[in-house]
Amino acid sequence: MPDKEALPVTEEPVDNRPSVTEETPDEDTLDEKVPVVEEQQPLTADQFSTALTTLTGRARKAGLRPIQMMASAYIQQGLSVIDGLLGAFDDDDEKKKKKDQ
Repeated sequence: MPDKEALPVTEEPVDNRPSVTEETPDEDTLDEKVPVVEEQQPLTADQFSTALTTLTGRARKAGLRPIQMMASAYIQQGLSVIDGLLGAFDDDDEKKKKKDQ
């Protein structure tokens, strides 16, 4: 294998970062307007009602039935929770039966 030449070692570390100078703000710059970021305000009841009505109208125009879809989703989720809960009880009963035998 050919020998690789080593880079020369320097005594002082090299800093390639750009230098940053701190400036104290002048009185003129303090008077300038600084953009203020406003926090988003919570929806009022009227805004929420209007948004919900708009979304429901758009869904109906698209051929969807949002209330029925939402109700069926909640029913399916509820049934899944109940099924999982009952399944956990069934597993416990089977484990107890195996333990007793």
